[in-house]
Amino acid sequence: MKTKVVLVLLALGLEVSGAGLAAPNLGVGFASRETQIAQSAGVTGKTGGQGKKAATGATDSFGDPLPAGSALRFGTIRYRHGTRIESLAVSADGKVAAAWGDHLFADADIRIFDLTNGRVRTTFPRTAYGPYAVALSPDGRTLATKVGQAIHLHDAATGKELRKIEPGKALINKCLFSPDSKALALASGSNGKAIYLLDVDKGTVVRTFAHDGVVYAYAFSPDGKLLAAEGHEKNNSYVRILEVATGKLLRRIATGPDDLHTLAFSPDGKTLATGGRSARDARLRLWDVGSGKVQHVFAQYGYPVRSVAFTPDGKTVAAAGDAIRFYDSASGKELRQIGRHALGLSFSSDGKTLTGAVSGVIYRWDMATGKSLNLEMAGDSGVDQVLASGDGRHVVTSSEDGDAHLWDAKTAKHIRFFEATWAAGIALSPDGKFVAWPVEDKSIKFEDPVRRGSTATGRRLRLYDVASDQFIDRFPSFKGDANDLAFTPDGKTLIAVDHGDNQVRLWDVVSGKEVRAFNAGPADEKMKLRFMRRAVLSPDGRTLAVISKLNAGSLYVVRLWDVATGKERHELPGYKYSVDSVAFSPDSRLIATAGRLVGPGGFRPQDSNRLYVYEVASGRQLTVLRDGLPIGEATCTAFSQDGRTMATSGPDGTIKLWEVATWKVRAEFRGHRNGVTALTFAPHGQLLSGGLDTTVLAWDLWALREPLPVNGKANGD
Repeated sequence: MKTKVVLVLLALGLEVSGAGLAAPNLGVGFASRETQIAQSAGVTGKTGGQGKKAATGATDSFGDPLPAGSALRFGTIRYRHGTRIESLAVSADGKVAAAWGDHLFADADIRIFDLTNGRVRTTFPRTAYGPYAVALSPDGRTLATKVGQAIHLHDAATGKELRKIEPGKALINKCLFSPDSKALALASGSNGKAIYLLDVDKGTVVRTFAHDGVVYAYAFSPDGKLLAAEGHEKNNSYVRILEVATGKLLRRIATGPDDLHTLAFSPDGKTLATGGRSARDARLRLWDVGSGKVQHVFAQYGYPVRSVAFTPDGKTVAAAGDAIRFYDSASGKELRQIGRHALGLSFSSDGKTLTGAVSGVIYRWDMATGKSLNLEMAGDSGVDQVLASGDGRHVVTSSEDGDAHLWDAKTAKHIRFFEATWAAGIALSPDGKFVAWPVEDKSIKFEDPVRRGSTATGRRLRLYDVASDQFIDRFPSFKGDANDLAFTPDGKTLIAVDHGDNQVRLWDVVSGKEVRAFNAGPADEKMKLRFMRRAVLSPDGRTLAVISKLNAGSLYVVRLWDVATGKERHELPGYKYSVDSVAFSPDSRLIATAGRLVGPGGFRPQDSNRLYVYEVASGRQLTVLRDGLPIGEATCTAFSQDGRTMATSGPDGTIKLWEVATWKVRAEFRGHRNGVTALTFAPHGQLLSGGLDTTVLAWDLWALREPLPVNGKANGD
């Protein structure tokens, strides 16, 4: 068996991914600057390069271990959670943080971070029943998780379970520790009308606070004597100020028509800050706790206020909405802002550092300068695309949030940062000279083909010359979008696909003129509202594979189009549910499809856990790969250049290598935290994998001599 694995790995080819259309992300600008890499406290290592050999094996540029079989890490795992962070709790001393994240079809793990160096202390894997609520005690010692209908208390340092508490039948929506870490407040969900106060040591309910409806936000006063909880009644929101010792309602403050997202007491307990949950009333407000009167109403953000926090001296309040804005608490004057969408804001005890979560990353900012204290390298969210240039010099990555990055392929050094916007893709020319992406042109207005009655704005394509660091704007604006982009193999034509109206436009790269266009939508007028999800160009540039959604449920279809004639060739049979990934073999003879095969209502049929392989010329299904796939299904696929091997990945982070001749799994390995979201084969015998953890790993397959571990854990956890 060992000999077979070595032979398969030695047969792996080299694939250039620049010719294929990739997953969505819209680039709208390119900053001609290098991303600053700021060393955070306790972090050592070089700012680029292939890593170094340590006593325990290979490490990346920052001294963190690389997974077995990998040669490079593009980016860093420091402060990276592995999925988008939905909840962040920081200890009172600012040294420990608990991050809980969730991602569609990915595990919602909890990780305890050492904020002095960004490393993970403990990981709590998700179970079938949660967690669905998380809290960290202010002393940083205890983690509370809501799993099913029980509250589990863990030692945050070791992960050991200390106690299990079952408070009753009420669905728990949130949990929160008191300032002294001795009590835990549980807010009931949609079926309850109460907040329960638990004694952490005894595990018993010591007090019940009557409340109406779901509690979206609540907070203890710094001295622990008061509890403020948001509620909703008769189309109005309010905050109840409760006395913790007696459960007595002291005051009820009407806060407006919309629900609140967050609230916080000032250090002296006299002021309450509230943040609007709805975009139509996304405001920060300051209230006098004693009188219930509003002190300041701040400008509309147009983006929900996800977190508020006061500095330890109470003079400044921070609100995270469209940006992190800082205000003088007394006057209401805006002092400064940090242009990031964040949650979980928390100031250090000396007020010098602000901590918060941006997408999947924990950030720390210096309050004196507003600069990040983190290793600012690569994006804040999961990787959507990994593109490798044909000359082997560069790798381009794009993320879920839309930003994109240019890297040195041999050293993993970060070179450029793309300002980008979510919802469309970027493309790399086969020779690696140009990067292309669409930019918005607000001067062009037209009726949105998907949202009838709404106005959409036009687009134009932009090129970036990598060598000269120059923009090239020779393409005219047009009425439509460009969600997926690809260069033809000769690099002379740029193809843009519009998901909204199914239009495929072909542009001459040299002149910038539109050569021709065709519609890749359904011929039946009744099916026109069926939207396109993704389009992928074959390596020979002759075939366009289009993934479309059939209805409001989960039915998808893959159809093949002849690029030269604009005519449909085949509709691929076999799929009943979602399709996420399409990959052509390098000779364009085969096409493989994979996806999150989830039926209506989230039902996972037993026979849906498969990969499908078709013959492009006939559309005939050649094989169905039933074995070796995780319960979470495959999320992306890629062929090696010689076509002998296919790589697949799943949301559990496992990468599998399939021998095309036999369709058997010959090796598997993993190294990302949580899911793998992008795969491509690049020059020099490397497989590049992008993950939800924001990083890309280069697997040096030529160097492998032993079978890689199966079901191993990601390094760094």
